[in-house]
Amino acid sequence: MKKSYGTATTALLVLILLMIIGLIVPTTRDGVLMITATIATGIYLFIVIAAFAFWLSMLIDCLQRPRERFPNRGESDKLIWCLVIIFVHFIGAVIYYYLVKRKDSG
Repeated sequence: MKKSYGTATTALLVLILLMIIGLIVPTTRDGVLMITATIATGIYLFIVIAAFAFWLSMLIDCLQRPRERFPNRGESDKLIWCLVIIFVHFIGAVIYYYLVKRKDSG
């Protein structure tokens, strides 16, 4: 016969496993376990790293792209797009993706 665990026991085992592998670090504040703040911090950190990786990949694409492959083929298009990506950060990278990279791929 299979041994079944209750929902609370399963949740506790999952929390212990996550603590062991280091995904969440429990802290106490006035005797209350503050696990949700640690999970939220981890999710925020993942989003920040993903946004930075996207921004960096768009900057690298812009720097490596030949001038002929920009939509307007102007003399200073590459410089302008690099400045937009650098100074407008993530929003500039998203604009570059939709107006230059995606049009060139499609």
